[in-house]
Formats: sequence, structure tokens, C-alpha cells
Amino acid sequence: VAALSRGAAVLLPALVLAAGAPATWAAGWLFDAETIVLRPAEGSFTVEADYEFRLVPEGGATGILFPFPLDEDLGVPELLEAALVLPDGRREHLELSVEVGRWLWTPPSDLGVGRFSVRLAYSQSTAKNRAVYLLTTARTWPRPLRRAVIKVVAPENCEIQGFTPRLRPLGSADDGMIFGAEFRDWIPREELTVLWTCRPAS
Repeated sequence: VAALSRGAAVLLPALVLAAGAPATWAAGWLFDAETIVLRPAEGSFTVEADYEFRLVPEGGATGILFPFPLDEDLGVPELLEAALVLPDGRREHLELSVEVGRWLWTPPSDLGVGRFSVRLAYSQSTAKNRAVYLLTTARTWPRPLRRAVIKVVAPENCEIQGFTPRLRPLGSADDGMIFGAEFRDWIPREELTVLWTCRPAS
């Protein structure tokens, strides 16, 4: 998730989104926390992401970018769900602007809450059973993430060959083996990358 402020320059890997950095940040939204669940399968993977934002008087963003990697081994993500979740639990469908390598959403100025979360789910094909999820775009925000939870859930017929950052086994569940980690006051320095192999499901 990357920030987009009024007239700000936001740099992602090999991609310039806007130009002309302002002298000060406008009041707006701050990316506060995220929970990511990645589920590998043969030839594809799904991501379920919950992003938390809060209103701040300065250092915030007026637009929110949800970038995804452009990679010859990865297909274009298929968006399965996009929802705004309000503090009282109400959910509203989000209309995202689709651009090359990213989705864009501009929170309405009359949202009327100090906190909200965004729920995104998507699937993506992979030619080499390798998933990449962009974490380092969180560094475009002016403050570290207060909390980040990352989980990889591998079904019984798939075996994890490696991942970054380092995740530890958390046990098994009905839908597979779970690996994960929790980070506090975090500035990501690498992307979430997962490698796996699968055998035919029995």
C-alpha cells in the first residue's frame, strides 16, 4: 500500500506515480496496520489483505495506491473482493481505479470516521509456483507500520520451499499448514516472496 498526497512524488520500484513533492503533507489518512494471508496452489495463489487506516492532522494521504508486482512469471491479478469496513462493522463495496501495476482509491472527504479498514482479496497466476507480494511500498508512508501480520497457508498437497521475510511454523488447520510472523513498528526492507511445489491433490 502506498501513499498519494496532493502533488506528492511517490516512487515505487521502477514506477513514478506523480511528480512535484509538496513542502508539507496535507491532513489525511495514515496506513496504520495490515494483515496478509497468502494461499499458494498449483499455478496460482490468492491473497486476502486487511489494511487499517487512521485520520491524522498532518503526514496523511489523500489517495491510496494498492500496487502489485509486474513480473513475466506472474499474471495480472483478478480482484475477488474490495470493501470498505467501517468501525461499526458496516461494509461498503469499493470502486477502484485500475491502472498498470496498481489499483487506486480516493477516500471521500465526508467519510466521517477517524478509522477504517480496506479488505482486498485477489488471485494471481504464477508460471513457477512463486508468489510476490509488495511490502516495501509501505515505506512511502511517513511512519512505520504500527503492526503487520503475515501468514502463508499451504494446503496439504503443497510444500513450502522458502520465503522472505522469515516466517515460523504456527501449526496446522483444516485448510493446511500455517506459517507466519507479527511485526511491530515495522519498516519493511524486502518483499514477501514464497516458493512452493505441489503434488496432485488426492
